[in-house]
Amino acid sequence: MGNNSSKPSNVLRNLVVNFLILLVTISICTYVYMKVPSEMQHIVLLIIVMLIFGFLERIYLHRKFENWVEDILEDQKSSLSSFNEDLSSKLDEIKKISIIFNDASNCGLFKIYKDRRSAKDDILNSIINSEYRVYLLGVSFSEDISIKNLSEILASKISDKPSYTVKVLMLDALRSPAIYRSLVESNEEDRDKIIEDNRNCEFELNRYFDTRMYKDFSDSIGKLKNMPNLTSSVKFYAHMPTCWMVVVDNAVYFQPYTLGTCDRYIESHKENRCFGAAMPVYKFLNTSNSDTYEILEDHFNKTWSTSNIDMFHAGYRDVGKVGALKKIIMERGSWFEHVCKSLSETKKYERMHIRQKCHTKNKYQIEIENNNCKVSGKLVDFSSGNIGVELTDKDHKFTINDEVVVTKPIAKSSAAEFIFRNLIDDCGGQYIVKRIEDELSVISKNKKIVKLGLEAAFELNTKNKIDTRLKSP
Repeated sequence: MGNNSSKPSNVLRNLVVNFLILLVTISICTYVYMKVPSEMQHIVLLIIVMLIFGFLERIYLHRKFENWVEDILEDQKSSLSSFNEDLSSKLDEIKKISIIFNDASNCGLFKIYKDRRSAKDDILNSIINSEYRVYLLGVSFSEDISIKNLSEILASKISDKPSYTVKVLMLDALRSPAIYRSLVESNEEDRDKIIEDNRNCEFELNRYFDTRMYKDFSDSIGKLKNMPNLTSSVKFYAHMPTCWMVVVDNAVYFQPYTLGTCDRYIESHKENRCFGAAMPVYKFLNTSNSDTYEILEDHFNKTWSTSNIDMFHAGYRDVGKVGALKKIIMERGSWFEHVCKSLSETKKYERMHIRQKCHTKNKYQIEIENNNCKVSGKLVDFSSGNIGVELTDKDHKFTINDEVVVTKPIAKSSAAEFIFRNLIDDCGGQYIVKRIEDELSVISKNKKIVKLGLEAAFELNTKNKIDTRLKSP
């Protein structure tokens, strides 16, 4: 059938041809009508009428039939076009999936689980049926795959088969990374309680010892110390945890650690805000065309070999936890306070409020004076536009909003020169007293310490000034 533009001409041509045929036929019939006897003329007349009606009916039916055929062909064409589009889309999807499967195979990836809970049964079955080794790397193994439940299984494996190897690596809870992670996972109320204890130099009953992080650490020590054949198989690492991992024979279950979470996860884990269990778990196999398994195994081996806290050391640290926490707070207390402020859901903190301690043991000596007082002090912390000073003279006469002048000695190091030039020279040494703190020493509670918080008295817009400060010397 031709295209749409030729349809009218085709119809007209067919009409003319059929009409001519009809005309010739009628002419012949008329001639016959005139020649036949009268008794036969009515038959010829009937034939002529039938030819006329047949002609008209043929034209009508032909048109209807043509339209019907066109509709069928158009529907088939549309269906075929839709089928081709769907087929092309499906082929694209299959191609993408094929690429993903190919890449997964090249990485040795065998299976992906939504989260640790989804992988729990497979991992437990793998450990129970393992033949020669199990390596565990995590924070405390308190979620889903619990060290309390695994300890008896692993101890039995070692007893039944002396060549069976078990290695367990958990986070040392008396380290800065553990306290930091505990603060991130805690709610605002619990964080404030820990920071309040730190400010008050309360270490005996510090509420960090009530957190899930420390309780899991202490409980694990208590459980494992009663299993002699496991004590030599456990170590505690000191760095920031990066992943959760279980190595079983020639398979490894890997889950990345993050500090992030989502509202839905928090809502379903109100009692236990452990963020590490929420990410997907990947199962990798030791295949000839993949390096992933070997890389993860090497990650475990390096963490194991460089960790120097075993069960004996961990038990000692747990007993001496007060002294260990005190040392950490002395070194990192101001940073932990900043962490809590930054994580606060009700307050906003700008860069100028972020106070950093001076990184030298010999604090920089400076002098502060106004009309009423002149004293010496040590620069102990600073931020962009602010400095914290520990006064040598405890009987100071400064009050809030006093305008003071800070003078400095000649810098004895490049670090001191950087501080003095960017903090004191930049504002001409002019500051306003914004904070006066009288507190007891962390080292000796009988010693009183007086600290001043000073804010630079910029004549220019302070906010515009902040971004151009702290340039390298």
